[in-house]
This record gives sequence, C-alpha cells and structure tokens, in this order.
Amino acid sequence: HVKKRIGLTFSIKNEMGIQQEDVTLKQLLSHADPDHATLLEGLRYRLKSNVYQISKINRENKYLLSASIEHVHGLINLFLKDDSKTDIRYEGTGLISRPADEHRVLDFQI
Repeated sequence: HVKKRIGLTFSIKNEMGIQQEDVTLKQLLSHADPDHATLLEGLRYRLKSNVYQISKINRENKYLLSASIEHVHGLINLFLKDDSKTDIRYEGTGLISRPADEHRVLDFQI
C-alpha cells in the first residue's frame, strides 16, 4: 500500500506541477480547483478523524491489556504466595510451574 500511495502522490504532484519532494494532502488542496479541494478537504478530515480514533482505541487496549495481565499476575501470586519457592520446568508445551507441596493450590501453564 505504501508503494501505491507513493506512486499516486508522485503522479498527482507531477500532474499539478508541484516541485516539492514530499507533498501532503493539505498542500495538494492549495493547488486543486475549488470543487476538488472541497472533496479532498472532506477526505482529509475523515482520515485525520480515523487516525485519531484508531490511536485512542490502541491506547485504551494497551491499558486494558496491561491491567488484565496485572490482575492475572496478582491472582497467581495470591495462590502461590510470594514467599513460596517454585520449581520451574520448561517443556515442549510451554512453561510449567509447580509450587512447593504445601502450596499446590494452583498448577498453571503459559
């Protein structure tokens, strides 16, 4: 998609006679006829709005994921007790942790 965008940008700036190497949609608006400028301004606004919404959702997801991991970690520590020593073995299926005999409330696999 990036190559296609660069190719289209190159074609548009050559067609409009723009000499700048990097051209933005806002700069294209100043060279476009009024009808196309209005259409492009609407597209520019929608693109900026979509980028803002995606960025906001990504930040929220990052926070939720971090909070979920912290919650699971807290629950595991509750069952294992921080003072217990664990015997950790790596097997083909992942990490298996076996707590000491007196703390065998939880066996988990990651």
